[in-house]
Amino acid sequence: MTLSDIQRQIKKLAITLRQSGHKALKTNPVGPISISETQAADLFFSSMTHRVFEDWSQVLSDLKEAFGPEPILDQLDEETAKSELLFAAMALDLLALKNLFPPEQAHRLYARCIESIPAVAPDIARFAFEEYGSRFREDVESGLNPALAVGDIIYGRWGLGGEAYVPGEFFIAPQQILAGALAQVAFSYIGAWKQICTNFKVEGE
Repeated sequence: MTLSDIQRQIKKLAITLRQSGHKALKTNPVGPISISETQAADLFFSSMTHRVFEDWSQVLSDLKEAFGPEPILDQLDEETAKSELLFAAMALDLLALKNLFPPEQAHRLYARCIESIPAVAPDIARFAFEEYGSRFREDVESGLNPALAVGDIIYGRWGLGGEAYVPGEFFIAPQQILAGALAQVAFSYIGAWKQICTNFKVEGE
């Protein structure tokens, strides 16, 4: 199965889950709705996927306009980059779990978010989440700006760093302004778990 096949499955599942979520909201307009942890993870995945995939064309257009004739952007594998942006956005938003839920439930929700991703993509997502999360925490503990690390990783995972980027190893993007713009895009999607926590009562399973 190719990454394009996975991407199509992700989009199809996201549409189905989003429609289910809207139906639940319409039938229970008053008060928080009780949902399971699995349902919460599915809604998170659905919301993030819909937003990232719907915005993709505009995001890429804005990047090309901002950075002018940039050969590395013109040669970008869009299907891979789109999925990688989704994983970056999800990874950043998952950092909020520890502040929104008790430790054990936050751990379970993190695992269920990975399980919610279809096909063979869960393994790809798990590694991406770990890379973003560990680098983010290391930079915070060191008093550095973690946004810079996020941009470096996206830059590398988009294939813009060539062989200089090795997944999981320390990497600094040669074009820091572009990396910063990529981080800004990813950070623009955070807040999904906060919305779920506000609008739903997530029951332990």
